[in-house]
Amino acid sequence: FPSLSHLEYAVLALGDSCFRSFCGCGVKVDECLANHGARRLMTCRKLDAKYHHDFLHWQEEFLGLPRPGVVNLNPNQRL
Repeated sequence: FPSLSHLEYAVLALGDSCFRSFCGCGVKVDECLANHGARRLMTCRKLDAKYHHDFLHWQEEFLGLPRPGVVNLNPNQRL
């Protein structure tokens, strides 16, 4: 597998806590990217089925990250 050291990422894992493998796919993607050298910008966030408020909080945090050479978006702007 090639190095992903040039990549920066953040994972927002969606799931339903009724299942044993709650957000399992997102967690595996996060681990895989990190294990191949990508730079994690923030901790993998797991959101349960009714996640609207938590998503807005994550979005605000993500869009507020300092990014050299990138203009930050207004968190109130729809994507």
